[in-house]
Amino acid sequence: MAQLIQDDRTSKNGTGEGFSKHFLSYESFSGLHRLVCLKSMPVAGHSHFASYLALHLPEVAARIDYDDFGILHLEVGALELAMRDAIARRDWHTVIKYFTFVADMMEDAGAELLDALRVSYLGNLFYGEISINYAKARSLMPESLSKALEEVECHYKKRAS
Repeated sequence: MAQLIQDDRTSKNGTGEGFSKHFLSYESFSGLHRLVCLKSMPVAGHSHFASYLALHLPEVAARIDYDDFGILHLEVGALELAMRDAIARRDWHTVIKYFTFVADMMEDAGAELLDALRVSYLGNLFYGEISINYAKARSLMPESLSKALEEVECHYKKRAS
C-alpha cells in the first residue's frame, strides 16, 4: 500500500549520485487517508486503532489488507507480524518503538482493544518462542507489557492443565 517511488535525478556531474528522493505516491497517500477515516474498535471510546497505526506507525498500517480494516484482532495482528520481522532482523530500536506504542495504547485501551493487544499481540508474539532473539525482545519490554504477558502466559498454562 504505502509504496515509495524513487525519483533519480542526475547531479550536475552526470553521475546521478546524491540526488535520490523518496516520496509517497498519490495511491499511498490515498490509502493512508482511507485507513485513518475507517472506523475500528474504540480506544477509550473515542479513537480507532487502525487510525493510530496510520498516524504513528504507517509502515505497520501499510501491512493491513483492505478487507481486514475494522476487524480489531487482524489490525493488531499486523502489528504482531511487523514485530516478528523486527525481532528476526534484530532491529532492537524498532522493537522498542513498537513496545512503547503498545504500552501507550494499553494505558487508555477499552476492554476490546486491551483483549486484542493481550491475545493477538503479546500472546501470539511470544507463545512458544524460546529463541535468543525473543529472549532479547522480552528483556526490552516495558514493565507494563511484561506484567500483561505474564498474565497471558499464566492463563495459557491454566488452560493447558
